[in-house]
Amino acid sequence: MTETYEQLRDGATGEAGAAWRAADQEEQSLRTLYQELREDPRYTNAHKAEQAWERYEATKQKIVEGKAKAKELLEEQAHSAERLSLPFPRGEGIISSDTQKSSPPKTKPRASSASSTAYGTRAPKVPSRRIGHRYSSKSTGEVWKLVACRVVPSAGACFRSATN
Repeated sequence: MTETYEQLRDGATGEAGAAWRAADQEEQSLRTLYQELREDPRYTNAHKAEQAWERYEATKQKIVEGKAKAKELLEEQAHSAERLSLPFPRGEGIISSDTQKSSPPKTKPRASSASSTAYGTRAPKVPSRRIGHRYSSKSTGEVWKLVACRVVPSAGACFRSATN
């Protein structure tokens, strides 16, 4: 099922949801004024247009800023939720002060210098540095390698994997 605009807006929480709803309320009040002016026979069309433009100019910036703030805050919430979605062994967090967990174990080099992968032939070996976090569970002996990143200085490429 696809959610409607109103369902998404009403489901937004915190400051982002408040900013989104406030901007939508300003838009709705502007629409209501337009409707009331259209139906009011007391004023001329020129006066109605003048009133509508004055109100529009007064609320335009408020609406734009509210929508931009809501978007920024929702993006921050999504980024935070993405970070929190990484699996961690029980009792471990995203930051560790244990130096034994700061680098993955050394592996033996492969016999073949160029091997085929799902993306084609592997690039030739170049000097690189490895960044990663390795965690292990003392109770089960499971080892989690959360983010392993090989940074190749010349190419500026970073390949990531999350495995256990």
